Formats: sequence, C-alpha cells, structure tokens
Amino acid sequence: MFENLDKTKTYVGLQVGTSLISKKIQKYSKVYCLDADFCPSHVIALVHKNNKWFIYESTHTAKPELGLNSGARHYDCEKFLKIEDNKLDQYHFYQIDLDINVLDELLGEKYAMASIKDLMLSAIFKNNGKQVDRVGVICSEYVAMSYPPISKYFDLPNWCITPAHWKRFVDGNNISEVKHG
Repeated sequence: MFENLDKTKTYVGLQVGTSLISKKIQKYSKVYCLDADFCPSHVIALVHKNNKWFIYESTHTAKPELGLNSGARHYDCEKFLKIEDNKLDQYHFYQIDLDINVLDELLGEKYAMASIKDLMLSAIFKNNGKQVDRVGVICSEYVAMSYPPISKYFDLPNWCITPAHWKRFVDGNNISEVKHG
C-alpha cells in the first residue's frame, strides 16, 4: 500500500465517503467547491516515519478493538486498511508539505462535533468565517493547522476550513492527484 508515494513527502487524503454524515457534509459544503469533480467529506494526512506509513486524522468514530480513540489520532497503515476495508477507492491523495510536528502536538485533541454543525449552518446561511472556535478539532481543521497556507488562501481561521475547501485549494493551485497504488 502506498508504494507509489515518495516516503520523504507528506500527503493530504480527501475521502468521498458514502455514510449518512458524509453525504450531509458533501451536500452542505459543496458550495465551497462548486466546479470540482468531487466533493470530499473527510480529510486525512499521510506521513512516512519509522519505516511505516501513518494516517493522521480527527474523527468522531472510536475503534476500541484497534486501540483507537475518537478525536485527533494517528495509526499505521495496517490499521487503516482494516478500518477502510474495500474503501480505498474513496480516497484521493495530494502531495502537500505538512508540518508533522504540529500534527504530533495535536494528537489527543477531542473531536469537535459542534463545529460540523456550525459549518453546515454557515454553508446554508453563507456566513462561513463567523463561527466560534470550538473545543476540539474536526478532520479538515486538524490538517489545516499543519499547513497554514490553506487558511491564508481562503482568509479563514482553521476551524472554518472544510474538506471542500481542501478540494478547492488543490484544484486552485494545480496540485495534481497522486495515485497511491
């Protein structure tokens, strides 16, 4: 898995999920990437260290059977394959220079479920950027904190960045998808 990727680089993965919450996220955040060929519902970071690929993400779903809590977490590729069994075609990867130290510092942060609701409402009422920073982090915010150019690009705080903003960012900056193999 990921044998086609450069181990010295970091990657952002955009998932086009099929769950009910994924469909809601896509429906309400599509406004941020109207011209895109897809609208993602989840964002992960992919980092190679200690001779393994690691996934960094923030999610509301704990996986106690794999020793994974909800919130900001990281785990190796083998666990990722167990979690995402037969769903790898939902992921699109882009090479972006993430700050791994920031990702590591934020491990253990709670998941910010209220932020998801705020982002959906801000899309409906067209007032993104006005929401308050909540305790915890959502997936797109977590990865945005490790890559300040995305917040500067949109002139928004990290907690206002959605998966759709990530898609618009890679498209707007001509960052090509990298096949993960």
